[in-house]
Amino acid sequence: MAKSNKTSRSSGGPAAKRAKLDDTATPTSSPPHSRRSSDPPSTRHNPQVQQAISTAEVVQRLEISSVAKPFKSASYVPPKAIKKLKQMAALERMMDVGVDFPTYWSIQAPPSLMPQKKYCDITGLEAPYTDPKTSLRYHNSDVYQFIRTLQPQHVQMYLELRNAAVKL
Repeated sequence: MAKSNKTSRSSGGPAAKRAKLDDTATPTSSPPHSRRSSDPPSTRHNPQVQQAISTAEVVQRLEISSVAKPFKSASYVPPKAIKKLKQMAALERMMDVGVDFPTYWSIQAPPSLMPQKKYCDITGLEAPYTDPKTSLRYHNSDVYQFIRTLQPQHVQMYLELRNAAVKL
């Protein structure tokens, strides 16, 4: 019984499948000179393999690398590789810089050139608007309506939180 299982397995292997495909494949209508004599018999009669071989031959004949590429600038230089923060920090530790020189590891840095962001006194979101009467900053019209209902002592408390308290 075990012997018959081995023979049935060997008959269903890749070689048997290849032979079965060769028997069922129809011969191609391409001329005999396009076939290579070095190809195994299974690839000579398979149309898909013949098409792949002919496509590969066409690509080899084109030699795309030798064709001039007018869309590419001759003066183009690829950008430098971006260093990761860990790499930059390691380089800074190895450098001998003064204490006053700002680095990624020092807290001291020059002042920002960007304008300081303004935040809403009520919600904490960015505040593009300022109430001219109370000088409270607000995010949108809903917050503005809330500001209009505030008593003066509450307005003063919000301004004190921002360190902009002015006695009204």
